[in-house]
Amino acid sequence: MGMTHGDRVLETTTTTSTGDITLAGAITGYRTMASVATTDGDMFPYVIAGPSEWEVGIGTRLSATTFARTTVTASSNAGALVNFSAGVKEVWMDFSSALINFLRASNLTINGGMEVSQERGTTLSAETLAFGVYGVDMYSANLNDANNNIGVKVQQVADAPPGFKYSMKMTVSTAKAVLSVLDAVYIQFSVEGYNAARLGFGAAGAQSISRSIWCKAHRTGTYTMLIWNSAFNRTYLLPLTINAADTWEYKTFVIPGDTTGTWTTDNSAALQCVIVCAAGSSQATGSAGAWTTYQGALTTQVNAVAATSDTFQICGDSIVPGTVPVPADMSSLMVRPFDEELTRCQRYYEKSYAYATAPATATSTGAWVSYIPTTGTFASPFILWKVRKRSAPTVTFYNFNNGTSGQYTETNAASTFVANRAMGSGGSSENGISMFFINASDGVVGNFGWAQYVADTRI
Repeated sequence: MGMTHGDRVLETTTTTSTGDITLAGAITGYRTMASVATTDGDMFPYVIAGPSEWEVGIGTRLSATTFARTTVTASSNAGALVNFSAGVKEVWMDFSSALINFLRASNLTINGGMEVSQERGTTLSAETLAFGVYGVDMYSANLNDANNNIGVKVQQVADAPPGFKYSMKMTVSTAKAVLSVLDAVYIQFSVEGYNAARLGFGAAGAQSISRSIWCKAHRTGTYTMLIWNSAFNRTYLLPLTINAADTWEYKTFVIPGDTTGTWTTDNSAALQCVIVCAAGSSQATGSAGAWTTYQGALTTQVNAVAATSDTFQICGDSIVPGTVPVPADMSSLMVRPFDEELTRCQRYYEKSYAYATAPATATSTGAWVSYIPTTGTFASPFILWKVRKRSAPTVTFYNFNNGTSGQYTETNAASTFVANRAMGSGGSSENGISMFFINASDGVVGNFGWAQYVADTRI
């Protein structure tokens, strides 16, 4: 069960009134609803049109020839159920504006358009030899390389398919033509358990999901798209084939719901959605198209870190419940407005700095300030986060004078710089934090302490 859709579906009906629709069969050259909505309970977008009456909505299959008009989104009856009169009406599947809004709302990705990049803007990251370096919010490059002889850099770049402005690009900075057996390089986005809970994974009736994403790579060949659970003991793998070098290609995948295994439904990572760019022989042991225990990649996995000319880019990522991937020409419609995506991203990462200012920049713009009321260590007033966090974040403070971490900047009442002082923090929670001026005895009562901050609870 789940949302479904198909092309060239067109039937007739003579149903009257506001009840369930009984279908009379497909028009010559077209398919029946049942050929697409194959299981009772499947949902699909429908249009019913007669000479002067029409209705658009979401239907639910009751049998091979009947469906319920579950939700009406528009109609000739002011958006309500139409009391159809006698006569033949045509019934077909179609994407409506309401369905597009529904799909956008149900999209499990955050920042799939790669527009939000709080940590580094469009600046190329330093070379990473480890896990979890973010090119844009929510999307990270990860390396499993015990010998630290593979290096990549990531950044947001203004190179994207039509309908988008940015993509995330991973560039190989230290290549490895012959991989060690446990090597792995991949790009990851994780769905939080609270958001994935509605899929019902780990039990009967688990919903399928469909992933759609634009990809561009310098090296052609077979990559791996996979889903892991948080325990890494449930895996589903599918091939992602790059056909043309340095060319945007749209890829779609349908993953059946997993009815076994343990899938978190709390604030931890539930679905770890991965694109593998390279994997050693002990990682690349998997087969496509079935839920299994841990696998790191398909056996056909290409080595896309073999040369420093290797790159991999992604954009327009969407993951929706059901078996219908978002069509390529609708992919940009799945991206939420920038301010909404930014707010969602700030559940996992926020900074006091202006959006376009990188952390550790020497600036007072956006800095938090507290009056120094006494000598000795004291707790400053509580800082409320802009958005409630997934969990109590790791907080890093910076002075505004030169951007050094673990310090605050002291100024006098005339806002003249006095000194940079060591400081700490305490009481971090989902809602906010208190700053503790550790060496406040070095400061002057009546002066002010200033600090920038970054709060990080990314998954």
